[in-house]
Amino acid sequence: MPLHCACIYPWLMRVFMSIQVLSKICHPFIVAFHGAMQDPDNIYYLLEFCRGGDLGSLLCKYGSLNWATSQFFLTEILLAVHFLHLKQVDASLGRIGCDVCTTLESSPRKK
Repeated sequence: MPLHCACIYPWLMRVFMSIQVLSKICHPFIVAFHGAMQDPDNIYYLLEFCRGGDLGSLLCKYGSLNWATSQFFLTEILLAVHFLHLKQVDASLGRIGCDVCTTLESSPRKK
């Protein structure tokens, strides 16, 4: 969909804003954005591969997490949200605040 369609579809403006924000941020606890593509019906995000999937998938698979694992992910989420707050980014845009890698390797990305 071309950008002018954002006037017709308000949700589309949020998608474009998410792409714009994701393309400008780099943080070890926020999934890296590598690009976006579209066809006539869909918009695709090219995101960093997370070996363990996302947090939602992990919860679906195990139902609940033990205290130590919960604490680990909560810390990652809080640090990511704090970073977005410092950058004055609205964490409600798209899934910016929700994309959490579930790998337990907490080391920052190697560039």
